[in-house]
Amino acid sequence: MQNVLVENVTLFKSPMWMLHPAYSDDVVVRGVRFVSADPDNAPSAEGTGPNGDGIDVDSCRNVRISDCFFSTSGDCIVIKSGRDNDGLRTNRPTEYVTITNCIMYKGHGCVVIGSETSGGIRDLTASNIVSKGTDCGIRIKSQRGRGGLLENFRFDNWVIEDAQKQAFEITTRYTDTPEAPLSEKTPVFRNFAFSNITVINAAKVASIVGLPEKTIEQLRFSDLNATGQAGFMVDLVNDLELHHVRVTTPAGSAFTFAHASDVVLDDVVGNGSAEVAKFATMSDTTNVRERAPLAARRP
Repeated sequence: MQNVLVENVTLFKSPMWMLHPAYSDDVVVRGVRFVSADPDNAPSAEGTGPNGDGIDVDSCRNVRISDCFFSTSGDCIVIKSGRDNDGLRTNRPTEYVTITNCIMYKGHGCVVIGSETSGGIRDLTASNIVSKGTDCGIRIKSQRGRGGLLENFRFDNWVIEDAQKQAFEITTRYTDTPEAPLSEKTPVFRNFAFSNITVINAAKVASIVGLPEKTIEQLRFSDLNATGQAGFMVDLVNDLELHHVRVTTPAGSAFTFAHASDVVLDDVVGNGSAEVAKFATMSDTTNVRERAPLAARRP
């Protein structure tokens, strides 16, 4: 399909996903309310659905989602591109996607990319998002067997409050799968940027997990201020930059790095300390470069 417009309506009581554009070009979703869970935990005339994702975009090009409200019993916005062998055969990516000016009051994840990634997903921005009480904020997920290249994502200007699981989850180990050599069925994640984000009272600030045969690459977090019961956890990542990042947890390390390389810590503070040895736990992590907080660099 081409030239699809969904505007100024409320979708609810869906038996599954509320809106599912697939193999479409030039999709605009504007001013839509997606309601499959009552935002106040009260009996609702709008009701719930058993698998109530808001919008699932699948193998589409030129997609604009803006000015929408979500209270869902599944994920709020999901970006997909085909599953396993069928997705690899079709090889149709989702690309050129913008998401902006949305409120996520409830849902499994605010903006979720995957886990069906076989056709690839690229060139996506999500900005000006406020969430309250979702399980996750930003979630990017795939696994062995899915394949697909995911690249060039930017997330800017977010507030994520009371995330029940993680504010950020980036994983190529979404489910347990047998070890496998690098192949076209190995998902590739690279070049993701996250900036100007406030995280309040998350169960965990971040969980980022790659594969031994293919690490996650080129991640940048800038101007992040986060509080959570658990901190910022990284495993099997290469080329990670943290610029002007504050993470506060009630106990334990604010940052945990394992099997990571080429890590830049620029004005990073954990649990009120700017000394990496005090706020971070590192194992099998190499080439860590540090820059002191701005206040410490002033003459």
